[in-house]
Parts: sequence; C-alpha cells; structure tokens
Amino acid sequence: MLIQDTNRASRKACCALLGISEQTFQKLKSAGVFAPIERGTYDLPEVITAWVSYHVDGGTNSDLTEERRLLTIAQRKQIEQRMEVERRESVRLSEVARTFNEAMVLIASQLDGLAGRVAGEVAGLDDPAAVRDLLFSESRRIRDVAASKLTAWATGGNGGDPACPTPTEDS
Repeated sequence: MLIQDTNRASRKACCALLGISEQTFQKLKSAGVFAPIERGTYDLPEVITAWVSYHVDGGTNSDLTEERRLLTIAQRKQIEQRMEVERRESVRLSEVARTFNEAMVLIASQLDGLAGRVAGEVAGLDDPAAVRDLLFSESRRIRDVAASKLTAWATGGNGGDPACPTPTEDS
C-alpha cells in the first residue's frame, strides 16, 4: 500500500505500516492508544509515536497501568486487613481504646471501693504482715477481675457480661 501523505493516513494504511490487523488497531483505538484527527484519518507521526510508546510501556497505557497497580495494591491490603480481623490478629484501634477504657473504669471503681471493703478487717488486725496480706489479696483480686475481662474480650467471648465488649468488625 502506498502512503502519499506522510502526515495523514487512513486506518488501513496505518495497519499496513504497523503490521497489525484492523481488529487489533480498533482495539487499540478503543483503549485510547490511537486517536483519529477526523473519521477514518489519523495523524501518521502520532500513530507511530503512540505505537512505540504502547510497546515501551509494556503493551498498555502507562497511566492506566499505574492506576491498576495501585488499585490492586489497595485491594490486597484491604483483603489482608479483613483477614487479620477475622483471624483475630488485628482489631480496630477504636475497639481497643474502648475496651481498655472500660477496663480502666473497672479497675478505678474497684480501687475506689478498696478502703470501704477492707477497713473493718484491717481495723481488727494487729499484725502488719496480716494487713499487708489482706491488701495484697484484695489488689490481686482487682487485677484478676480486670485481666479476666480483657482476656474474655481478646478471645471473643464475654460470657454474657455486657461490661465486657465482644470485638466486632463493625466497631
């Protein structure tokens, strides 16, 4: 096929010059690689430049390739995070903050009531070691209550206790 104008060419002439089928040319045109300057006529230098760029970019539009790559990375991260939550390997920060806040409220209320709970017993004790043991056992009880609440939350079971939140993906 003879190309008389080196600046403008028909689709058939472009296909012949590039050595591709009209179907392949049409697919590349639909993908935005080639753009006609008017119906059926193409700027020949632009077609050649686009063809070379298409192959240099690995056969795709580089902007589209980068967007697809970023989308794939974002989708993979989202899936990994969802799987970590399902496997209980990670939880939402807001959920952890709420749970620890509730645990600290529990500890604070238990500590605030400590004096009232042990005052009568301490008053009847003369041995400092006995007072120490009583205070130690009471503080250990408070720690154990808080630890059991946090353990129940961490394992996903709250034993029906509304004071111990069960982690959810929606939190």
